[in-house]
Amino acid sequence: MTMNTHWRSIVTAGFLLMLVYGQSQGATTLRNQPPYTNTAFKVLNTEERLAYSDDWRLRTQRILPQKGHLFVILDMGESPCADLSSTVEGVTYFSFYPTPIDAPSYQGGATGIFYEALIPRNSVSCSLSPFVLAEWQPLKEGSVYFTAAKSTVEVQVRFQGHFVAPRRPLHIGLTNSFILKGHCVEYCRLEVPLGDAYRKLLEAHHLTPYYHWIRVPPIVDNRLDLDAYSGSGGSFRQQVMSGNDFWIAFPRSSDQKDPIAYLQALENTVIAEGLKGRAWVYVKDEPTDFQALDADLARYRVYAPSVLTMVTTPIKPNLMDTVDIFAPVIHQLINKNGDISPLYSQKRLWPYTSCMGSCGPDRRAAPQSIKKTPGPDTQLPDFLIDRPVASLQQFFALLQKTNAEASLYYHAVEGYVVHHQVNLFEDPWNFGGNGDGLLLYPGIPGTFGLTEHQPLPSFRLKLLRREMELQN
Repeated sequence: MTMNTHWRSIVTAGFLLMLVYGQSQGATTLRNQPPYTNTAFKVLNTEERLAYSDDWRLRTQRILPQKGHLFVILDMGESPCADLSSTVEGVTYFSFYPTPIDAPSYQGGATGIFYEALIPRNSVSCSLSPFVLAEWQPLKEGSVYFTAAKSTVEVQVRFQGHFVAPRRPLHIGLTNSFILKGHCVEYCRLEVPLGDAYRKLLEAHHLTPYYHWIRVPPIVDNRLDLDAYSGSGGSFRQQVMSGNDFWIAFPRSSDQKDPIAYLQALENTVIAEGLKGRAWVYVKDEPTDFQALDADLARYRVYAPSVLTMVTTPIKPNLMDTVDIFAPVIHQLINKNGDISPLYSQKRLWPYTSCMGSCGPDRRAAPQSIKKTPGPDTQLPDFLIDRPVASLQQFFALLQKTNAEASLYYHAVEGYVVHHQVNLFEDPWNFGGNGDGLLLYPGIPGTFGLTEHQPLPSFRLKLLRREMELQN
């Protein structure tokens, strides 16, 4: 099968999926809007996944805050590799990778072709599919025109409000050792350049990484040496603190050989570096042994009282004195009446979302033989690939109902640990759904026309940035 035949078959499958599950959420009706025409080149009118909208137009409109970013999805028709130009500078083009979803994340969900991974558009990747994401940061209002194959579409840009910084930071896990496993079959010395690239890509989308130290800082003179390994660019200060003016996540004590010595050094470091109120530790993820958790938290209060403790659990009266930041799953936070416990007003609150009640086994246990079992359709917000965009938007809408200081998502590259056994571009299933804990893809030289190792964004990454900018 030729590449050209491949993407045509993909488009046919995708179009059939649109007919079954077609929705036009968020569509904007414009005055003098010409009707859809069967032109070879067109733009998606909605900010929606291709699987859930077939509202193609010759003209569309985008409203965004000043200093914000925007994207549009273009259909190149029968000429996927045609030259593509725009009347505005600074546009970046990505080709959508067609990912077949053979098992839905939730009961009653859709299967078929979903377009999620974004590959820098070049002479090779343009053949992956006819769909292109164009993104830029508009400097002024007005019409922007895109031209391909002698056809032109128009995007009307309007400003509303002004974006300065995210109202609520979104903290997301980024483990360096996982990144390496996604790029190299065996160990390779790419920790620093890949660590830099992945961190900067998340930060460019207003996401705050954690877990992204290359090595735990060693203890020197009763303090953590934040500059250790600086000669290679891999120090804690360079990887975690560089460009981070607020939240600094440190390794947890329970992972260290001598937890008490580590906590004492951490306390001395926080005071010496002026990080009190900014330094935090993800003490425990979804604890079940609360007796052990109490003992662990007590050590923080005794030996590192200046460090903020975070636990992913609903608020509990017996933890009020030892937990500084509660991070409950968002559906555990808001009750059936839409209210939240008044106890949360006394503590920092970072709600998070995950596979929301349908989480299955960790795929690392059996990468190629895990049974994909769709979970119940809980109607709860998550960041999965096969949900309409409204699911992701609902998460931010629920945050608005709380006094949350920030939010949390557990990982950006969790699936990388099995990438050389399972092709994540073709099979992104993990835990309880498609794309759970996977917001970035590994770009490897020699694939898709790439010439260097690099992180590849997902469509959800663009959606997250869009929502965080619209919150202001």
